[in-house]
Amino acid sequence: MSADATRAQRLAAELDALGVDALLVDALVDIRYLSGFTGSNALVLAVAASAAARLGAHRFLSDFRHATQSAAQVPEAFAREIVTEDLLGELAQTLADAGGRLGFEEASRACTSPTCWGCVSRSWRW
Repeated sequence: MSADATRAQRLAAELDALGVDALLVDALVDIRYLSGFTGSNALVLAVAASAAARLGAHRFLSDFRHATQSAAQVPEAFAREIVTEDLLGELAQTLADAGGRLGFEEASRACTSPTCWGCVSRSWRW
């Protein structure tokens, strides 16, 4: 198992301890730490171990410019998605009905886009 996959696994256990089902990671330095990805546009959704059956694997999202790079750098512990539109909007749409408790990084740029999360607010708490 790669160091990146081990870090994601440790984070999944920590999210359980905190009572959070998933954590949105949008700071590139933290994305690099968790996934090994060194590109310039990505999001990671780290999923708690207890929520994995409902939410699936950790998710890595990037755009078409990074398809080849992310395939080489991101470990198999992440479900890798190449998104054609807005990364945050795409993630919000796919999480809309899943429900649970969603965490954000303290300085998350995602928190400044509440309209994007309107479709999620009925089933998620943050």
